[in-house]
Amino acid sequence: MAEHARVVSSQEDPLAATESGIIVPKGDLEDRILTSVVSAVLLEQEYGLRVLINITLESAHQAVVFKRIGVDPIRALMSSDSEVVQMLAAWLLAHLSLNQDNSKAVLESYVTESLIPLLKTSDNKDVLEKALWVVNNLSLNHSHSHILAAKPIVRPKASEDDPDPPNEGWGIIPVLSDMLLSQHPMVVAAAARPLVNLMHKDRCSSYATNQTIFVEAGAAPGQYAGIKKVVSILTRVYPPPPDDVILTLTSLLQVLSIYEDKYRLAIASSGVLSTLTGIISNPDTSEIAKVQALKVLFNLSLTPQTETIILESNGVIPLVLLMGTSYATHAMKRMALNTLAQLLGSDAVQAHLRASSLAKTLTEFLVEKAIPPATAEMIESTAVIIANAAADEYLREELVLAGTVPHVLKLTNDVNPQIAEAAAIALSNLEIPVPDNIKAEVATESSRPSLTRTLSTSEALGSHKEPLTIPGVTIMPIQGLPAPAIVPTPAPVMIAEPPAFGAPVTVSRRERVIQELLRTEQTYVQNLALCISVFLTPLVQTTRNPPLLDATKIGQIFLNIQDIYQVHAPFLQELVAQLEKLSTFESFPIGSVLQQFFSEPELAKAYSYYTFHFDAADVVLHEQIERNILFSKYLEKCSEHEHCGRLGLSSFLIQPIQRIPRYILLTNELLKNTPSSHPDHSSLQQALSTIKGVATILNEAKREAEHETKK
Repeated sequence: MAEHARVVSSQEDPLAATESGIIVPKGDLEDRILTSVVSAVLLEQEYGLRVLINITLESAHQAVVFKRIGVDPIRALMSSDSEVVQMLAAWLLAHLSLNQDNSKAVLESYVTESLIPLLKTSDNKDVLEKALWVVNNLSLNHSHSHILAAKPIVRPKASEDDPDPPNEGWGIIPVLSDMLLSQHPMVVAAAARPLVNLMHKDRCSSYATNQTIFVEAGAAPGQYAGIKKVVSILTRVYPPPPDDVILTLTSLLQVLSIYEDKYRLAIASSGVLSTLTGIISNPDTSEIAKVQALKVLFNLSLTPQTETIILESNGVIPLVLLMGTSYATHAMKRMALNTLAQLLGSDAVQAHLRASSLAKTLTEFLVEKAIPPATAEMIESTAVIIANAAADEYLREELVLAGTVPHVLKLTNDVNPQIAEAAAIALSNLEIPVPDNIKAEVATESSRPSLTRTLSTSEALGSHKEPLTIPGVTIMPIQGLPAPAIVPTPAPVMIAEPPAFGAPVTVSRRERVIQELLRTEQTYVQNLALCISVFLTPLVQTTRNPPLLDATKIGQIFLNIQDIYQVHAPFLQELVAQLEKLSTFESFPIGSVLQQFFSEPELAKAYSYYTFHFDAADVVLHEQIERNILFSKYLEKCSEHEHCGRLGLSSFLIQPIQRIPRYILLTNELLKNTPSSHPDHSSLQQALSTIKGVATILNEAKREAEHETKK
């Protein structure tokens, strides 16, 4: 669903009500509506509600139905003792609230008196989902959405004898904020969407007050508890947030970073920047989530005090690297360029980007900007980046050597005056002479042997015929560490072609989840292989004296990642081999395969060791990056490998920690979408229990490690 799309339905199709035996009344629309209203309101029957839900799928019918039923009967049904009736009533109100006149009337009816108790007390995720649809659709009425939030709920008395009205505090904002901590990802994403609308200047007149309420979250001013809450979810390792949660929470950070410097500084200081750059660099994250993360970085760059924080969090280099990747879309490159243009006015950022690939990347972009066509905004941003970068003598020489000048010269004649002006300034800066000592230093840097060489596709995941480090390397493992395994390229999973029938072939939810499991397993095994072959192998095989890293430090950082690879590579091969015997995913006995795999003692043993030592390994890694310049540069070169997707070593090492929770989520989803009559159902139940048992062992290992650290 799009970020602020109006919610009409979910995977549960309202038409399923008719397909499961309910017959929509015959006759004209008015008769059908009247019959259904009587059934729903007077008899509190699910039948009538389902029919009205189906009818109101048509936008033209929403006003007609609302005129007949009004809002009060639906609110009464939302307080029913039946959770099914609560869910259906909220679903119907969500449909009716898509009509602007209807939503105005609903908001003015003090509907929050019914919504807030429901959201606070229900533990039924289907009820919560439909109630949050109502909140989201009401938040789309931008001229009246302020009624939802930042207003004490005080309903006027009809007479002096009436009881005092209920007071639920400050509207819907605190309730939605609390729901961000839900265990159900769907609820988290659904709660975040209306928060984005209610805190946006163009979507709610009380946006500033709403932001204050959300950010303070009942804590003392200046604590920014709301921001810390969002960041804690985004940076969570176990279980990792799914893509829709990442998207909605980065959208929340984006809207909070639009208007106030203090909020930008709070977000930048929260520790979320490394997560944002990870989102940008992760090839598995959706494009729209990447763009949202880039928008947050751009907004943060508008406050000068955040520049140092962004630099210290390694948030600048990934923007440069993104420009050179094949997977980066136009929208991603546009945001990366805009952010770099903003940051490169800083001397510290200019110095940070020396000896990076900035000059080469910018020149290549100017050469290839017509494929696909770059926007005027992107070209102008590129010219601004070059102008600001050229203010630094070191970067100026790099830009000249990269052949940037002729391309900038062409831009000075561009028909767009902003582009021509920025290019003229860039050209003027590029023409300033560079001192000879700087020229010599740049020349020395550019001719220095690379710590790693680029591997061909055939070599990248296999044995290496040539060394990966500086000259003088022989293939001799350091004593005390196992020799690197020969890493095969995972075979592609082939999907059988659909039968040639006239009707379209549909893919069940179970099949889609199995496909997702296979796809993510391939990616995981491939990333383990890359970590070993690109990052670990050169360190193990080097005879350089002194080595970049001694054997003890190598063991402390990489732990037993080779053991984990040796566990998973045969598992992937088994998955592929079994699939090749079958014609469809539907009959794939995935439950028995998972049960057998997670029952292997080697798996629990390998992951327990890795989990116990992971935090300490992370500390050692970052200490070495800070203290060992050669090792730091080595890691940068490794991350530039064509198969690494610009991911750093930390991004690879954390993946075993994230993988087991992912199995739990996927197996849960498989079980939900496998009928009890399916032969794989009982195996999936056993597999889920076994996987959770492994997760419990790992959690205990983590607790033991934390206890050891505190001693």
